[in-house]
This record gives sequence, structure tokens and C-alpha cells, in this order.
Amino acid sequence: MRLRLRDRQSSDPTWLLLQFEVPRERQLRISCTYAGGPSFEPLQNHSDVAAVLLTIHSDSATVYHLAPNTQTLIDQQHPFDGCVFMDSGVAWVESAGFAEEPEPAELLRRLLRTRHAQAPAFTKASDVLPAEWRRERRVLTVNPVENMLVRLHLRRESYDTPVSVGVDDVQLAPVLSLFPPQRFEDVLCALVHVPTEDDLRQIDLDALIAEEDVHDKRVHVTLSLETERECAFVARLHPPEQGQTCPAASDLPSGLERAGCSLSTTPANVRGNYAECQVEVPLDVRTLMVAVRPEDENCTFGAQDSLVVWLRPYTALFSCESGQFMDAEGNCANCHDPESLSACDPGERRAGCPALEQDSPCIHCSSNSSGAHLVLSNTARWVESNTSLCAYECVQGYFRDGFWIAHPRRLISTYWR
Repeated sequence: MRLRLRDRQSSDPTWLLLQFEVPRERQLRISCTYAGGPSFEPLQNHSDVAAVLLTIHSDSATVYHLAPNTQTLIDQQHPFDGCVFMDSGVAWVESAGFAEEPEPAELLRRLLRTRHAQAPAFTKASDVLPAEWRRERRVLTVNPVENMLVRLHLRRESYDTPVSVGVDDVQLAPVLSLFPPQRFEDVLCALVHVPTEDDLRQIDLDALIAEEDVHDKRVHVTLSLETERECAFVARLHPPEQGQTCPAASDLPSGLERAGCSLSTTPANVRGNYAECQVEVPLDVRTLMVAVRPEDENCTFGAQDSLVVWLRPYTALFSCESGQFMDAEGNCANCHDPESLSACDPGERRAGCPALEQDSPCIHCSSNSSGAHLVLSNTARWVESNTSLCAYECVQGYFRDGFWIAHPRRLISTYWR
């Protein structure tokens, strides 16, 4: 495989650093062809894969690696013609730009970090994979890049039996919650960052935005729960607590606590007991807490139980009608009660879903509101109401005819024509 650098642009960094992993008996060649140019082949190393750094500056390149079983940095300088040829099995794993030549301490830190990630004690898995298809879920961080490394630990009972290992599908999805979550016997909770509309557009996940009401936009998020025991649970949203502690349980949930979902973990098709559900989260909230509690007091959380809130592409949650939300029990509930309906002046309404956001401000009724075009045409006016959102009535000389307001004389003359 050949890696060719594009033509240099004015915005490019002065120094380019590329990191590779080179297996035994494989070569990394500083050339545009396999036959030409100098090559690098790892010496006998402490592991089967050697980490290699390549710094490129103008028309020269320098290869860095660690001497076997030491922390000694070895470098080899070569002319550079614009390409790097990678043998089969060689992996390009990271790149970075620098305004100045990277310090030896920075190069040594990167190589030692990779060596640590490749150490047997670091990569050994706690469980042996069964001889069947299973779903594996891991929460990884993008930086440093070694955290994206997932190794499978396989143990063969007989070397006479053919063995095949395959990966059927890999999906990467953004995680919104802090991981690992806070764990207690009666509650599992995590702080959640709610993305903005711009955040979602940048990663092409704006399809997850529910826009039944222009004043009440929400995003569909997925809650994943993995437990040691097979139990039923209820997840609820909460405002963020000071100190990011788990919120206390409430006998009568109110506000944001009314939103959530129910989960029942089962061992079907996954390792351990697992369940997931979808929740609509208000987009105008930047952070919130998710707390999961068992429905049965005999169920408790274990030390390895996991809660993850993430964005699942192509997930569409059934939504309630405009002006409603789905509560933790799966029922559609009204966003607007008589108190919130009468809290604003005529022609205004509470923003968002007041049942969930109890301190939301008053805003003007939008042009999409029922009756807005009639108010603009001076045939109707906004009025106070504790039963209807953005209520209006006809002005003198007009009356309501179904969904329309008409002048009575014009209506009669049209009828008899």
C-alpha cells in the first residue's frame, strides 16, 4: 500500500509526524515504489509489532523507533520523494502537525505510550470469547489513538480443530455520557452532554432531531444498560446536580424527571444482561443527568454494571403529538398545563415543553401557530387562555367558520349567489 502526500498548501504545518505499526518481517519503505528507496524493518522486538514514527520536513524524512527492551530512541534520516510504501500488515495509525521540529521527549512519549498499550498485561482480556457470534460493546476515547485499540483474546482447546475468527460489522457512534457511570446498589447515573443542532449537523446526525414544534426541538438519544442480573429498570432524566452526584429518588417525579424510559435487561444475543431504549431530550438543555433505578427492590447494581447514553444513527423514536412528550412509563403526556398556558401575555407562550422545563421563558407565538395569519390580517386578536396554546378570537364584525374567520355579509352574499 502506498501513502502519497498531496501538494503542500500555505496552511499546512511545517513538520508532519506519521505513526505506523510494523509487524515482524514487514517493511516500511520511504519511497513511492516497493523496489526503490531506503526501507525500515524492525529489529527483534519485545512484541510482535513495532511502533514507528516518521517525521517529514521539506525533502527529508526521519524514522524513529525504540531499541528492543529499552527506552532508547533510535533515528534514521532519509531523503523523501513524497511517498511512503507500506508492506502488507503495516498500519498507519496516527498523524499530527507541528510548527517546529518535535522534541525528542515528545517522540519518546508517543512510542512508550504505544509500547504500554501493546504489553501483554495491558491487552489481556478478562473473558474468553465463546465459539459463536456475539455482540461486543466498548466505550473508547479518540485521544490518545491507542485507546481505540481493541484486542481479542482467543484460547484454543485443541490445535487439531480448524478455527476461524471474523468481525461481521463494526459501528462507531458518539457517546454523550461520562464513562464509567457512578454506581451504587440502588442507582446508576451519568452526566450527559446534550449536543447542539450545529453539533449534530457537523456529524450528519441532524436526522435525530424531532421538530414537531419549532419551539420545542428535541434529539433522540439511546440509553444502553448492561447488568450482572436480569432485572427491570426505569431511567429518568434529571437536571444536573451540584458536584455531579446521583440525584435522589422522588416519589412524585416532576419537571424533567417525568421524561425517561423503561428497560428490562436480558441475556439474549449479547454477553451479559443488556437492554436499550430511546428518549427525546430537549435540545436547549446543555447538560443533564440520567439515573437508572431497579423497579424491584430485590434487584441491585453490580460493580461492573454499565450505563451509556449515545447517538445511534438511523434511529427514529415514535413521537407523541405536538405539545406532548413521552414519559418514563411510555405514555404521551401534555406539555402545557393550565398554569403554564396562563403564565404569558396574549400572543405569547412558554418555550419548549413547560412540563419538563419549568423555568422556560415566554416567547412570541410563531407564524406557524394556528391563527397567526388571521392576527396578521387583522381579522383576529390574541387572547388570554388557560385551556389553549396561542389562543385567539375574531375581532368585531367577523365570526369563526370552522378553521376560518369570515365577514358575515360576504359569507351570506356568496351563499345566495
